[in-house]
Amino acid sequence: MIGWAKRRWICAGLAGFLSFGGGVLRAQAPTEAQRRAAGVGAAVKPEVPAKDLTAKQQAARLDKWRQTIRKRLQAKLSAVKAELRRRMHEPIPAVGTWLRAVVGGHIRYYGVPTNSHALDIFRYQVGRLWHRTLSRRSQNGRVSWDRMRRLIDRWLPPARVCHPFPLRRLGVIT
Repeated sequence: MIGWAKRRWICAGLAGFLSFGGGVLRAQAPTEAQRRAAGVGAAVKPEVPAKDLTAKQQAARLDKWRQTIRKRLQAKLSAVKAELRRRMHEPIPAVGTWLRAVVGGHIRYYGVPTNSHALDIFRYQVGRLWHRTLSRRSQNGRVSWDRMRRLIDRWLPPARVCHPFPLRRLGVIT
């Protein structure tokens, strides 16, 4: 981005108005007389950013990205799928107790602010995998979704945010 902007200004003959501060390309808009002296017409308008982001705005922007990494989510779901396949013929309360521990641990670890959507997805996907496993127990036995919703509500904990925002957690007043 900086290279592209710098080339554009050099081609326009306005390279003297560029400054690099803190790794950010800043442009000072030349006056009309300076443009004429450089041999550039008034039609060239420099692209000047409206303002730099403050530290608070940068922190807010970074805070939006506190989400579970997709690769980790998929790896955990495939591990749960393999274990459900192994526990296919165990009693439902035994599998439900194990799934409660798995989903609860996932929620407690990844339950940071702005990650509630990924927590909901994980809980839903575990319930879907459990439904498929229960439906494969026999050739005729399919589990209806009404019954499955009751099982999910009974055994899988609801997705919730367990940790506060970092500023609230680390904001120590002395």
